[in-house]
Amino acid sequence: MRVGFSNYYRSLDPIIFSYPEAPIGDELLLPFNVLAQEGRKRNVEFVPLRDGLDLSGLDAVLFSDYPDRNVPAIEAIFTSSLPLYLITWECPIIRPENWTSDHSRFSRIFTWSDALIPLGPPYVKLNFSQRFSNHPEPRHSPPGFIAMFGSNKSSSQPGELYSARLAAITWFERHHPQALDFFGPGWDWRVHPCYSGVVVSKRRALRNYRFSICYENAVGFPGYITEKIFDCFITGCVPVYLGASNVTDHIPRECFIDVRTCVPVEILNGDLSKIYEHLEAMTEAERWRYVQAAQSFIHSEAARPFTIDYFVETILGALT
Repeated sequence: MRVGFSNYYRSLDPIIFSYPEAPIGDELLLPFNVLAQEGRKRNVEFVPLRDGLDLSGLDAVLFSDYPDRNVPAIEAIFTSSLPLYLITWECPIIRPENWTSDHSRFSRIFTWSDALIPLGPPYVKLNFSQRFSNHPEPRHSPPGFIAMFGSNKSSSQPGELYSARLAAITWFERHHPQALDFFGPGWDWRVHPCYSGVVVSKRRALRNYRFSICYENAVGFPGYITEKIFDCFITGCVPVYLGASNVTDHIPRECFIDVRTCVPVEILNGDLSKIYEHLEAMTEAERWRYVQAAQSFIHSEAARPFTIDYFVETILGALT
């Protein structure tokens, strides 16, 4: 079986099945590496779509995020008789076409959205997936206090959290600049004294901090739980989390600090005083209980829906 593959971010197509790292995070492409490896064992070959590819040699096409149908080669696929499959990674504020476009052409749509899963086929639950084994043990009492990671982006869409991240940065720079280090592309150290540049490995950096301001790109979407909180769990950094409206349906509340319980309106408006006081007062023993709870969770059966094995079995099970 030959499955054509197209990622909305076309620059990743040449490496997505062979190289685990992505520019924006550690091992983000590893699930696709393993998918290709396991597919070959089952006589399923994933073929990156290129202009001029002979569609007659394909048995199906898998899209990672809804494609740009203004591209003639993409539109030719939609008008063909090939079975089509879609993974909706990006949330509505980043890739609204994932959610507003016609879904009737797809045999299966793999999605994190808990709002769509009750509708039944073609929707199939698929989370952002991780490798939870073979990582260094978390550190007791790392030297750094609070870290934050994110590109300098903005959005005018309701529910976006880019502005909340910027508000958090601004608050720390005004009140406790020594407490925060933030990382990511697109920022200017001349404007933001807490800016610490771009890191080669987010996870290696996180190991040096006790806490992380861990906001998704958007708030309020049920099931939208990305790698961000798991990067913290893997490294032993306690996440201060804001994102999926039903996060505790999937992750035990004792694994993280839930911003929703800490005056979220004030936090969204840029007042992190209560969060800071809470973190500053926390003993290492109290912090370590969060770390241990997270470690227990990611190595338990309850975390299996977030594993690469689950990702691979879900996709190959639908294709074959």
